[in-house]
Amino acid sequence: MSAALPICVATLTGPNAVMLRALYKDNVLVMDEPTKYAPTLTGINDNLVPSLRKFASRGMLTIVDEVSGDVSKATGANRVRLSDKHHTGSPVISVALERYNELKRTKAIILPTTGGRFEIPPSIVDVSFNSSGEAVYNIAWAEIKAEHILTILCCYATFYQPVGSTGYIKKMMSALHPQKAEVNTGPEWITEAVIKKDIRPVTLAGTRHDEDTIIL
Repeated sequence: MSAALPICVATLTGPNAVMLRALYKDNVLVMDEPTKYAPTLTGINDNLVPSLRKFASRGMLTIVDEVSGDVSKATGANRVRLSDKHHTGSPVISVALERYNELKRTKAIILPTTGGRFEIPPSIVDVSFNSSGEAVYNIAWAEIKAEHILTILCCYATFYQPVGSTGYIKKMMSALHPQKAEVNTGPEWITEAVIKKDIRPVTLAGTRHDEDTIIL
């Protein structure tokens, strides 16, 4: 079994500030229900910022989609825009959409109970191929909603681990001192409705029932 990767993503670029937690374990991504915050400085500073700071300090991989970077700096989160460049040189949104399609194709992504709003509709993305045979994504930016951004960030988080981040340092220290117990960041927050979703990848058959195991 692979180690669990707790994830927290948030976007401030829509009409509301929205945060969502997820867990990536044994090649399966489970997304929890979103939490909305008032898009005012008071709502963000008094409610969203403390939550993000708490999750980042616990070692969760925390990513924020924002313009200014102020919330990221205040919480220790990682600022990621969909238009940023991945280390391969491709835009974050292109890399994340490839990952989303892979997870969806293998039935390895569990969306919130209001899953329809979190699915990435084909109308948002027009895929073509360049002379090298690489996929080129033409994005209908105006159609992207906050729920889509959260899904994209969660998918991107499954292989995003910036050097120097809290999560990276914790993993490095765990490797150096394997005898020490890891911080409890188990999926205690995953709702019963999400756990009972009828997605059962073969790779999860026979998983043991403990606090770090997703029962699908």
